[in-house]
Formats: sequence, C-alpha cells, structure tokens
Amino acid sequence: MKLPSFAGSKIQEYLESAQGKMVCLATIYRDHCDEEYNACAEEMRRYSLGAGFKFLNVKKGGISDPEDGRRQVVKYDFAGDYLLFIDSDQIFPEDTLVRLAAHNVPIVGTLVVSKAPPHYPVTAFGNPKDGFQSILNWPKDSLIEVDVTGFGCILIKREVFEIFPEGNPFQKVFSEKLDKNLGEDWSFCLRARELGFKIYVDTSIPVGHKGSYFYTVEDYLQNYQRDLIPQCQNNRFFKKAVQPTTVRHLTIHPAMERIRWTPEKAEAKKGHSLALMGENGK
Repeated sequence: MKLPSFAGSKIQEYLESAQGKMVCLATIYRDHCDEEYNACAEEMRRYSLGAGFKFLNVKKGGISDPEDGRRQVVKYDFAGDYLLFIDSDQIFPEDTLVRLAAHNVPIVGTLVVSKAPPHYPVTAFGNPKDGFQSILNWPKDSLIEVDVTGFGCILIKREVFEIFPEGNPFQKVFSEKLDKNLGEDWSFCLRARELGFKIYVDTSIPVGHKGSYFYTVEDYLQNYQRDLIPQCQNNRFFKKAVQPTTVRHLTIHPAMERIRWTPEKAEAKKGHSLALMGENGK
C-alpha cells in the first residue's frame, strides 16, 4: 500500500540520519494518555536512543474507534522502519522496543491481558469461520507463533505495510462463528497471515494493563488458568492454545522476576500503579 512521503522535510532528514533504526511510536487514545504510560514511554525512548534508535512520536487523541486511529497513523504519519503501537493504558519495561526489534521478524507483540476476568491474554488461535481460542498456556520467556494478537504493545516492520494492498488494513473482519466483527488488531493479523507473514509474541516482556490496578499475565495464570483449561478442551484450537509453537527460548527479562505473583504482590499492585516496574514490585 502507499505510505506517506516526507521528501524534502525535516522528517526526511531525520529518517536519513537514523540509518535504518527509525521508529514511529503511535499511541491511540480517546481522552488522554495515562501518566504511567508517559513515564514508561520516556524511559523506553531514552534507553532506545542508547541502542541507536530514533523516534517519531505520533499521538492520536479523541479517537473513539481504534480502527480509524490506526488507519490514520499509517496513511498520514508513518515514517521510519518500524511502527510501534502501544496503548495509552499500558506500562512496559524500558527495553521493550530493543527486545522486540532484536527478533528481526516482521510482526511481534507481547502478551497483554484483558482487564475483565478471567484476564485472558488478547492472543488467540483460530479463524473467522471456525471461531477462536484464547491462548491458555505458553512457554515462559520464549518467542512463540500465534494466529492473532492484540495491539496493546506490538512492533511491525515497514515492509509489512508496503506489501498490503491499498485500502484500510485494519478494517474489521466479520466472524461467522462469533456473529460479530473482530477487533481491528485481530483483523489486521488475519490479513497479514494471508499475505504470508507470521505473527509472533514475546512472552518474556512484562506488560501491565491499567484497571483497578495494573493487570498482568500473572492475574490469569494464578487465578483462572487451572480451571479454564479443562473447560476449553472441546475447542477446535485447544491443542494450539495449550502448546503454541515455540520459535526460540529467550533470556528472562529482569523485570519479570519482580512481578512473580504472590497474594501480597497482587494486593500491593492495587495501591502502587508502577509496582510492575519499580521497587514496590519486588
């Protein structure tokens, strides 16, 4: 698809000086970006500058439908080699970009969980005709292959959009099985797979989703996984959901040790919004 051109602009000069490490950090939000997100984004920017990356920050406010916001970013604002979508209610480690880019794959995201119980990761296996099964189990600290994943925190190479046909790559796909439209993120993943791209997820990066506190994969693993797995055995995609394809094992992220679940930590997270990354998470 045709991407925006910035020839002759200061952005073009910035692109040329980045030498293949220019990232468009795009944030879509309705009302505001949470202060915790802003703090994490600034720490990530500083860390990534040291690794040779440069940033173009794009914030789309007043967006009621993420599909339209993401479409606008790609159509009008996407400059650089990577597009990094991070939602405005997420917290994440400072080396998130560096770790995702190190995989050198076209599309790679993280395990972001939903705010509503049972806090399923917004990552799944399936298709619109036969339905989907959210991922139920996964190898820790690994790069895995999935069918679809959410866009709470995901890195996409420019080449992916260059191969997409003209039109809106985020247009919602209707699922016959679910009798409703899928989200713009899963819809994009399905189209990308049809074009030959694989969808990867790095399970080593701890990401928090803001609710009454910052929900993480540990909320699902410790409170719901044991009961949910037996209930899902008849799903067509159950086997993939409990044993996804592992591409490689990774070095454990140091922040992950600080969010290993205990009842005390779960309670502490309610009062300390940055416990996921800071001293209160120890």
